[in-house]
Amino acid sequence: TRHGDATPRTPPRGRSRVWRALWACNRAQIGWLGVLMFGSTVFSLVSPAVMHPLLNYLQSDAPLDPVERRAHDLHGVWLALLLVLCPLLSTLLRHQHWLKGVQVGARARVSLTCAVHAHALELTAPERALASTGRLTNLLLVDASRIGDVNLPCYIHWGTWAAVLQCVVCVCALLGLLGIAALPGIGIILLSILANSALAAASKLASTRLSRHRDERVAAVSDWLAAVTWFALTPQAGGQALRGVSLLRGRELGALRSRQMLAMVAGFVVNATPVLVALASLGTYAALAHARPSRYPPLGAPLAFAALSWFNLLKQPLWTLPSSLGALVDASVSIGRLERFLCSSESGGRFGGGLGVDGLCLPSPASASGAASPSRGGEGTSRVAARERTPVSLSLHAAELSWGQAAPHTATDNLRLNSAHDASTGPVFNSFSLHCAAPPDGSPRGAGGHLVVVAGGVGSGKSTLLSALSADLPPTAGGFAASVPGGLALCTQRAWLRNASVRENILSGEAYDAQRYARVLAACSLLLDLSALPDNDLTSVGEGGARLSGGQRARVALARATYSSARVAVLDEPTAGLDAPTAAHVTGQAICAHMLAEGRLVVVGTHDVATLLRSVRETL
Repeated sequence: TRHGDATPRTPPRGRSRVWRALWACNRAQIGWLGVLMFGSTVFSLVSPAVMHPLLNYLQSDAPLDPVERRAHDLHGVWLALLLVLCPLLSTLLRHQHWLKGVQVGARARVSLTCAVHAHALELTAPERALASTGRLTNLLLVDASRIGDVNLPCYIHWGTWAAVLQCVVCVCALLGLLGIAALPGIGIILLSILANSALAAASKLASTRLSRHRDERVAAVSDWLAAVTWFALTPQAGGQALRGVSLLRGRELGALRSRQMLAMVAGFVVNATPVLVALASLGTYAALAHARPSRYPPLGAPLAFAALSWFNLLKQPLWTLPSSLGALVDASVSIGRLERFLCSSESGGRFGGGLGVDGLCLPSPASASGAASPSRGGEGTSRVAARERTPVSLSLHAAELSWGQAAPHTATDNLRLNSAHDASTGPVFNSFSLHCAAPPDGSPRGAGGHLVVVAGGVGSGKSTLLSALSADLPPTAGGFAASVPGGLALCTQRAWLRNASVRENILSGEAYDAQRYARVLAACSLLLDLSALPDNDLTSVGEGGARLSGGQRARVALARATYSSARVAVLDEPTAGLDAPTAAHVTGQAICAHMLAEGRLVVVGTHDVATLLRSVRETL
């Protein structure tokens, strides 16, 4: 797998990829929604259409001839049946339309949520620095839910062509009933449509501002909650942070107030339009009937009730159009945000086997397709032998490594797992080449592995180089090549732990081998710590390892990398938070006696080279 130019991908021009993907996944259901909506619209138009002839029938006298009277009565029965049954059928089809809309919305919401989760795991380090917790939270809780809302799949038909079709039929029917007297009402309808279009454009801008302010507020609140103890002990900083959160909340409320005001004005236009249309059209017809009685008959009950029924039916699409426009505008804003996030450059699939974090080694595609996961206790002999014969290497060729315009990360972003890097935006390395390889093919398993030490002081770029070797930081120039068939175990300075037990964090999908597990616990000096926990290694570590100390979290992450079956391990200052005796023990037993003795390629970044090399000499 090679990385060349690491320029982020931009969303393609034209129709959105997200829209295309949603359409491809739900095209059959959306088509069935259209059929149901068409049937419901047609049946809803029958009721006002039979109102006028039914009222004329009730006012007419029955014929004296028995045959004509029978036909006259059957005509009235059919009109009455149409008046009763068609609304029932329209309601039934519309409820089925909403039921299918719920299913389509649920599918879309789940698909988008999974896509955001999957892409968040594949972001490179500079992209994670820009993908704040607030932004990811809003993408999942707001944008994906907004697109998967039940109204949106229904509005695709109900608020677009179905509403236009219903409006056109109603206007034509009113022109047939009232003649030119319907023109003032039609003019008011056109004005309301123009007003709704302007309000929809303004609402889109307000929704964009609201989403941006919500991201800022959620990120600020997350940072504040993560350091609430420190803020409590530092009243001045706490007050300043609270004022900052209040300011962001005020901006968000201002944007929300603007959007709600626009929605209120749009609602007023919608509700006032049918009343104004009826007053204008019927008033004009009454005036014309008074001025020209020979051409316009008096405004009787059949004509008035028939016209009012059409006006009442016209109210539904006029009410639906702004609501659907608002939903589509909000969905368009959300689609744009999801598009920018999902179309950023990905680093997933870089080893052909999935890369975990802090020692979490995911299975390769071969294991995911039905074979056993890569664990020492569950693989077949031939499978292990084939994997061990595969060359293992990490290479950088004339690479330029830079963090770009990445914003500094906060203390609470669990997605930003790299240590603090240089704040400058210039390249950390220029034309840098490095080749790391495991023992040559045919070497016995116990012949010893290869150790690559990345040494340097604070801020010298060790974490940058290790991030590049783990494909977390694609080079902006040059190339990167990796051959890691068994996956890669990554242990960063900021230990990442799941909200699960200590054992589950260490195993991370590997098969449980009691003897090997006990040796790894002893090598990482965890036995004494586990004995102090309520349920030993079955104790839950809490969210982000909140129940463990910093040193315990670091050793659990190192134990995960040690226990994994990955043939390559990249360790960034694995003993930085440990005291000298514990650091020497962990270095000698975990890194040397386990990883190197098992023939792995181990890349270690450290500022204490002497302790590492002394442990290597004493152990090996």
